[in-house]
Amino acid sequence: MKQDSIESSEQQHINAESQCSPSGEGDASADATPAKPLAVVYMPEREFLLPYFQRELSDYMVVTAFDAVGESKPALAVMVSSTDIYNVKAGRELTEETSLLSSSPWREKEEAWAEWCARNSLAVTIVRCPEVIGTGMRGLAMRLARGIARGTLLHIRDNEGLISLIHATDVAALAIRPEHQGHTVNLTDGTETAMDELIDALAYRLGDKHVLTIKWPRIARAIYGSEFYDDMTRQLTFSNSLAMCLLGPSVRLNKVTEYLRTHNYNEESL
Repeated sequence: MKQDSIESSEQQHINAESQCSPSGEGDASADATPAKPLAVVYMPEREFLLPYFQRELSDYMVVTAFDAVGESKPALAVMVSSTDIYNVKAGRELTEETSLLSSSPWREKEEAWAEWCARNSLAVTIVRCPEVIGTGMRGLAMRLARGIARGTLLHIRDNEGLISLIHATDVAALAIRPEHQGHTVNLTDGTETAMDELIDALAYRLGDKHVLTIKWPRIARAIYGSEFYDDMTRQLTFSNSLAMCLLGPSVRLNKVTEYLRTHNYNEESL
């Protein structure tokens, strides 16, 4: 996550070009740039992930609008969904067996993806992510980062809130792995992160800012409002055990808070 970037990345359009050389007397030659294989990465509400996937899939033409592919046959197809699809407000190490909301935007998106995959004889591959940390991130993580940057976010004394996270680099690297093809899995960094730990790591990344603590939770609720206060103090985490079982023991994930504190960001970093 770059300090000076909180905007999501715009979708890039890639046009294939062909070139033909004129034929000479007695021989003919034609040079054409080979078309890149097509990768469909459906990432609703998380378009900021596109540069991360383009970096991982540099040999592919990456598109995000699956309904605009036409007759082209993708070489790879995956949906980045959300753990917001589950019908839970709190819980720890929740698995893919957790009940889904009976009706929700995420459920509708997953069903549309599954229908498209079926029409195109593709395996239905879905990775459900919690808060994704990276350049252009959105949701709760972005609200925390903005509050830290503006000096308006405070720790809440004795906060026992826990959250699941994953870094955008790991989403892009692992979602496309062939082991996940045909499966629906939770994808997290494998830890239960304390809310205070996340806030401190974001503060460090944003110039090692100091975050003060409010002593009275009821005052914090009045300041933040019930919804944001609940997001900061609840314990809601998800298990990635199925994903790791499929990937095998050799795969190592980045613990998000450590990544924010130790990664050497440079001009090539996203």
